[in-house]
Amino acid sequence: MIRVLTYELYRALKRGAQRLSDDAIELMSGYMETQRTANDTFVNRGGKEDLYYTMFGWVLASVLGIKTDGAKRRAYLQSIHEAELDDFHKVVYAQAVETDRLLRHGLLWYAVGWLIRGMKDCLPDFFREYAERRPDADSVNMMCAALVVDGLTTGFSAKRNGQMLSTLCSLQDETGGWRQSPMAEMPDLLTTAVALFTLGLYGVAPTYETHDFVDAHWKEDGSFAPNLLDEQSDTEYMFYGLLAIGAK
Repeated sequence: MIRVLTYELYRALKRGAQRLSDDAIELMSGYMETQRTANDTFVNRGGKEDLYYTMFGWVLASVLGIKTDGAKRRAYLQSIHEAELDDFHKVVYAQAVETDRLLRHGLLWYAVGWLIRGMKDCLPDFFREYAERRPDADSVNMMCAALVVDGLTTGFSAKRNGQMLSTLCSLQDETGGWRQSPMAEMPDLLTTAVALFTLGLYGVAPTYETHDFVDAHWKEDGSFAPNLLDEQSDTEYMFYGLLAIGAK
């Protein structure tokens, strides 16, 4: 079932890129180049080479048609001492290794799957936790996790999960975005992209149009702001921006 989700995620990213003009793609690609090092890795918000952001960068580069050097990718991975990594970065490293291998074979949709595999390992726990709470007390991301894992295991049935999907739609802000939780100060791009992607898996349309919301987070340099108060972008939020464009 993971291949179904992987394929749909890749399709959404590609669809996002296909919906953009050549000028927009050029602008986004230009931003990606500012985040890219001579070693074909990508930097974090502090401007330092970072494994996590590199993983997102490699996938985005391929979706946007930016070539990366396979030899440089492998050299970077070989320079990392896996035994010295913490548990989180060991997972990221394993994902990056597989991403590189599959990019070399042209199977990007499986590479993207590695981006979500780590999250999927935790989804059953999220689902069990969610089942014990009221829907309006949970984060949107947890609700989406519950919907995704249920869809993966039993099929994406809007009829069976109608109540939860209705709740998800009702939590959309009139601006078009979603807040991470009802207590959050404002909607954010990550939560909105995840909500749109989840609704898309079930064939459900959002309550409000999202174009203006996503466009408001698209910066002049081609990157995407996490929210309207935090305009410092990175490759991860480029991923969510493109996903939001293609998911709806």
